[in-house]
Amino acid sequence: FPQYSSVSDTFENIGSTNYNSLMAGLRQQVSRGLNFSVSYVRSKELDNISSARTAYNYLAEYALGTIDRPSVVTANFSYKLPFGTGHRLGGSNRLESMLVGGWQISGIYTYGSGLPLSITGTGCTTPFTGGVCIPNANINFTGSLRLKGGPEHPQGSVIGTSFMSAGAFATPAAYTFGTLSRGAPFGLRSQATWDVDMTVRRQFDLGDRFKFIFSVSAFNLFNAVQFGGVTTSINSSAFGDITDRKSTRLNSS
Repeated sequence: FPQYSSVSDTFENIGSTNYNSLMAGLRQQVSRGLNFSVSYVRSKELDNISSARTAYNYLAEYALGTIDRPSVVTANFSYKLPFGTGHRLGGSNRLESMLVGGWQISGIYTYGSGLPLSITGTGCTTPFTGGVCIPNANINFTGSLRLKGGPEHPQGSVIGTSFMSAGAFATPAAYTFGTLSRGAPFGLRSQATWDVDMTVRRQFDLGDRFKFIFSVSAFNLFNAVQFGGVTTSINSSAFGDITDRKSTRLNSS
């Protein structure tokens, strides 16, 4: 409606979300020094809340939200090694018990599906959208949308390397809205994340009242590269680029 110079939108900040999930878990109580638990969540989150939303039809904005993770797995364990006094192995020899007794290992594994990418453009001329809009699919595009496996499966140290073709998208005509889904068009998601943290711990009993504990913790034990954000504006020269990655830490105490 280009004839109107301004519109007051009383309901601009209203939105809705919908989350459904299936949760399953397995737990082992302490048995012979071992306990563990595994949980799995299968879920879907839909909403009409976005920085690229329109003030015209909120129903058209309903799509996968930016926090949607279809699968999340969490597992942890703790195991007291069976050596030393009071255990199955090494308890009869005091020196051996002092050297190998009291050790415990524990760990946490986490996995999460990649988050939906929201592809946007800044070349739209539709009023009252904040200058950001959802694009159309480019019907004349040929080739692969996903480059080098796509943002879901980046390879190596690739910050600054594009993983999507901007040519697959087109800026909508003046005073029209793009037709693609606001969340994960063509199934586009960021890279899935996973991590393994481990701790090795030794307790020394200093009489009846005092204990000394030594522990070493490794975060991201396998040094898995975890990439961060993806540039999703089709008008940016960095479209499809991975923008950062997480660091690896090793702690001891």
